[in-house]
Amino acid sequence: MKWVSPKTITGSPAEGKFYLRRQHINDHFWEQVAKGEHILITAPRRVGKSSIMRDLEANCPLDT
Repeated sequence: MKWVSPKTITGSPAEGKFYLRRQHINDHFWEQVAKGEHILITAPRRVGKSSIMRDLEANCPLDT
């Protein structure tokens, strides 16, 4: 039997000009954090979880 490679895509999270910012997600996230809520991001692989987290980290309105 011949091994067949699964159709998976690997790579780094999207950043910079390759990242499509979803401001409504960022706004909702920071509203919940400001209320003291816990956040759990779940989704299938390769849909942008890490990219969103990196964008949130880089654009934290709570930084002083």
